[in-house]
Amino acid sequence: MPPTILPGSFLHTKDLMSSRHLQESYKTVSIFSCFASKLKETSGKLYDIKSVCREDIMETIVRTEQLCKYYGTGDSQVQAVKNAEIAIQKGEFAAIVGKSGSGKSTLLHMLGGLDMPTSGSVFVRGKELSKMKEEELAVFRRRKIGFIFQAYNLVSSINVWENIVLPLGLDERFVDEKYIKDVIHVLGIENRLYHLPNALSGGQQQRAAIARALASKPDIVFADEPTGNLDSRASEEVITLLRMSAEKYGQTIVMITHDEEIAQAADRILVIEDGQVVSFE
Repeated sequence: MPPTILPGSFLHTKDLMSSRHLQESYKTVSIFSCFASKLKETSGKLYDIKSVCREDIMETIVRTEQLCKYYGTGDSQVQAVKNAEIAIQKGEFAAIVGKSGSGKSTLLHMLGGLDMPTSGSVFVRGKELSKMKEEELAVFRRRKIGFIFQAYNLVSSINVWENIVLPLGLDERFVDEKYIKDVIHVLGIENRLYHLPNALSGGQQQRAAIARALASKPDIVFADEPTGNLDSRASEEVITLLRMSAEKYGQTIVMITHDEEIAQAADRILVIEDGQVVSFE
């Protein structure tokens, strides 16, 4: 039976080498890999699972520092987001949960560079978005960030395939057809590629929007209430597909939702109330 690995626990090197569980678990594989060179040369020592190689395991894709967004001044000022401090790691599927008006959409839009903060900073892959010029930021968003919107935002005059590869065409980038067709197969819309968006159901349109977001292999995908316009069955299918995409392609996804049940599909849940992050677990 493989040893149980808990944060802060110690594991003997012979257990590390023999643990099938360690090699099969996604997170512990990262630990095993970063120990590999040490294990070849060292035996009979103890390693602190909580602290050793943490930087190798956790790669931060997006983080914020004292992020604030205010509208208006004086007594009429609305503090939409107040001093948000968060960090999203590579490969995470995180959900931002809050009631209507809590500030979750404002937070997501700032994380994705669609809106600028009143104060504070957003860093994506170490680059501070507010320091970029408008044209530079637009290119950065196209190449590094994917978006999935509640209203799908597909171009109605072109077919599904053309919608999916549109961001790549705008950037004059190579279309990796093998990868994109695999994404399309996973999402189950291979028979709808040459239909116009208005010929698709809501769930199919959202699948096409997910494929478009993934097509450019972005560092992170932001999903703004992706199930907001769908019935319960289609909502469940879309969340399952997002989860599957995150696992299959190692994609980092941040989703906002008001539905706590949907949020349970995520690895971590950030709760925002009155513009403040009250928990992120």
